[in-house]
Amino acid sequence: MRIAPVFASLLIAAGASAGSIRLRPSVVLPGGAPARLADIAELEGADAQTLGEHIIAPDPFGLASRNGRPWVEIELKDVRGSLEAAGVPLSRHALSGSACTIRFIVEAGSKPGPAAEDTRSRSDEPRVIATAGVPTVRARVAEALAEWFGVSGQDLRLGFDERDRELLDRAELGRGVLVRPATLPGSSRLLVDVRIMAAPGSPNVLEGRTIRVEAQVQRTALVLRQDVRRGAEITPDMVGESRLWMDPSGAPPATSMAEIAGCKARTRLAGGSVLRTDQIESAVMIRRGEMVTVHCIRAGFEVQARARAKADARLGEAVELRLEGSKETFRARVEGPGRATMDLDPAP
Repeated sequence: MRIAPVFASLLIAAGASAGSIRLRPSVVLPGGAPARLADIAELEGADAQTLGEHIIAPDPFGLASRNGRPWVEIELKDVRGSLEAAGVPLSRHALSGSACTIRFIVEAGSKPGPAAEDTRSRSDEPRVIATAGVPTVRARVAEALAEWFGVSGQDLRLGFDERDRELLDRAELGRGVLVRPATLPGSSRLLVDVRIMAAPGSPNVLEGRTIRVEAQVQRTALVLRQDVRRGAEITPDMVGESRLWMDPSGAPPATSMAEIAGCKARTRLAGGSVLRTDQIESAVMIRRGEMVTVHCIRAGFEVQARARAKADARLGEAVELRLEGSKETFRARVEGPGRATMDLDPAP
């Protein structure tokens, strides 16, 4: 085998892909704004980043409105077709991901209007469920899911399948209704087990069924006012606080400036998107070799000590420390710049 030709072919193969375009699972964009490639995909490589301003969907909010939904899905084939139509040589880029779901920043309580051709019942649209009055199965499901998501009933919208209407509209009438989610709390489309019992606390099941529920949760979140490059510190002027209806899937949203103080972006972030906790990393609060003030708490008393850090550490992390003149090390939780805490009280 001749080594030189093989080596040359490997170099050619390595250079064949000038960048990568990887669809994000979901994003939040302002209503009425176009969806650019940089909004819905992570772009790596100089050539791929030059395509960031390319518009994949001129009016995704209008498209969602025509479909009578609060979201729209952009598939990889849509991205590929748009780039090919613009004359982009896709052989130089590695495309990955299946689809990106776009939701929208709109006034709380509003949503895209249903289209005339939409044949679904309006009861299928996620809405706040009234729980006052005669208790129904629907109300019991709403109460259980509100507790599950950790929100009030007014901050939860639920949409149900038409096929479950008869069950959901039933009055409780002295029977017991047991509700148990059968999916993870981070999902927007839930499977929920509902059991009708002979009486509250009774072990006798009269009927059981698994229903499908679409959930939207209203939360306070920080929304980016501008694009943020990877590794950049996120400052107060870059974000604004909004009260939004959002898909509960994915990492929790960042909710306050105190929560993100000194944090940096893990990856490129698109303006108009909700800032989520898995997109940021805390700034280094303690550097290796630095002297740290350690607050030792036990039985209501606090003792302070000075110790040297054995490694860099971020806010909330455990850092290994050593007292001067000692060979033993211990760990304490980072509470701020040059400050850590040890709680020596036994766990209850």
